[in-house]
Amino acid sequence: MRTKSRLNLFVDESRKIIIVRPIGPLPASEFMDQIFKACENIEALWTYSRLNDFRRFETALADEHLHEMATRWAEIMQGHDDPTRVAVVDLDSWNEVRFPNISPLFPKDTLCMFTDYHEAMGWLMASDSEAYLEHLRNNPVARPDDFSIQIS
Repeated sequence: MRTKSRLNLFVDESRKIIIVRPIGPLPASEFMDQIFKACENIEALWTYSRLNDFRRFETALADEHLHEMATRWAEIMQGHDDPTRVAVVDLDSWNEVRFPNISPLFPKDTLCMFTDYHEAMGWLMASDSEAYLEHLRNNPVARPDDFSIQIS
């Protein structure tokens, strides 16, 4: 049985984190349209960090989709230079390989890829993100979905 496509988007106003979780074979254009539509209603969007949880997303985002997303995001953020963190949670090794080429598309953001949701959230909430990552490197936790951390 195929998973029904949907996009779950949660805005944690107290922590200033937007959690994006696409599920199923949601077409890339629909995925992006839904994200940007939801973002229209977020006041001071540029002050939020983002957690993109792609573990249950069954659609491969082509380079053209990533470039379109970066262009649309840059238009929204125009005039705001606040640095933000973006945690990407994904188990797909192909996306891990592509990650260093994706990061430059979002020059105002610090992107970090995780395989564990809780570690990604911890990084977003950490006051010292680099110390948090160093702690993860030095104290790996054995989890079924925890095999790497990649920083870009």
